[in-house]
Amino acid sequence: MPSLLLKNDEINDSYILLQGLHFHARIGVGAQERVVGNEYVLDLRLGYPFAKAMESDDVADTLNYAEAF
Repeated sequence: MPSLLLKNDEINDSYILLQGLHFHARIGVGAQERVVGNEYVLDLRLGYPFAKAMESDDVADTLNYAEAF
């Protein structure tokens, strides 16, 4: 089985990419926007130093999506 070899700086420059997240939210400047709401699409790139998680193989050392949200 092939192994993935990364230099330490490549691990520290790792990220999670979430594209095309669709949300409906009741936010806006005008009163009507806050009543009816609008659709929003979000692209998000989260940089995270994954080196510790890769070395420990412990989920506690990874990015917690709930905290990011």
